Amino acid sequence: MNFQTLSGSVVVGHQLGRKLGFPTANINISEIGDIKQGVWLVRVEVGATMYWGVANIGFRPSVNNRTNPILEVYIFDFSDDIYGEKLNVEFIRHIRNERKFDSLELLKDAIDTDVAQAKKYKIDYEGC
Repeated sequence: MNFQTLSGSVVVGHQLGRKLGFPTANINISEIGDIKQGVWLVRVEVGATMYWGVANIGFRPSVNNRTNPILEVYIFDFSDDIYGEKLNVEFIRHIRNERKFDSLELLKDAIDTDVAQAKKYKIDYEGC
């Protein structure tokens, strides 16, 4: 299968994901291309190792509604410091569209659900 991929270096963000319990690798991107905005099950290449994760690609309407898109990746079972490292992110399966939440608690609940859904999809994908 051929999946869409984006690459970029990890930049320092606002640490909101970390505060919500989901530390993300933030990657500034100039354009999304034809990748659908929203939350995705992804595979992430860090160095020579592949990991699974969940990513949001878009404009973060719940936080600051950016004018430039950003790719935020939560890598499952990963805690290394990777600021400045180049990641290759492969978009495997779209989970939901990006949307605005009225509170950070509602956003955190949605991320909990997104991660659970992504892990289910991961199992399905690995079973192919």
